[in-house]
Amino acid sequence: IYGFNESCERARLWEGLKEFYSKVDGAWVVLGDFNAPLNFDDRIGRPVTLSKVWQFKDMVNYYQLHDLCSIGAKYTWTNKQFGEARVCSKIDRVLVNEEWVLSINNSVVHFIPKIWFDHCPAIIYFEEKQVVKDRTFKFFDIWCSHAFYKDIVEKGWKLEVRGYKMFQTIQNVKEIKKDLKKLNGEA
Repeated sequence: IYGFNESCERARLWEGLKEFYSKVDGAWVVLGDFNAPLNFDDRIGRPVTLSKVWQFKDMVNYYQLHDLCSIGAKYTWTNKQFGEARVCSKIDRVLVNEEWVLSINNSVVHFIPKIWFDHCPAIIYFEEKQVVKDRTFKFFDIWCSHAFYKDIVEKGWKLEVRGYKMFQTIQNVKEIKKDLKKLNGEA
């Protein structure tokens, strides 16, 4: 989808989707640059007004669409200005219907950081279904007195991981947990 800058032109797009919607049976996805915020908190730097969201919100409700579960950037567009002139908005979306959610529930959209453009590219990932296993981790106080405990923790935190800070931290903790479980003979 490319939503035009003018709301009257976007309204024609929303109407045009009705013809498509009437022919769809099953899961479907609508994605792209809608050029409109859906919610009042979808912009920083300039307030969102009701007139900016109502047509888009009506369209989303009419087609019974929902944002696909996402990771990465919340604000997907910027005017590339600085200081008080800077505006960031969530105008790029991946919207899915209920059939998609029920039948393709292992999908997630990743809005990757904008590098050269003013929009964040969106990549839909389809994760393989995994067998859920017991994910509980039990920390045993006795590990603290083990001769290698301090070395294991230091090694885990020094492990170089590429990615966002939260991802790096999670990977470091996983490494420490894996090595601590070896102390207990679990791994």
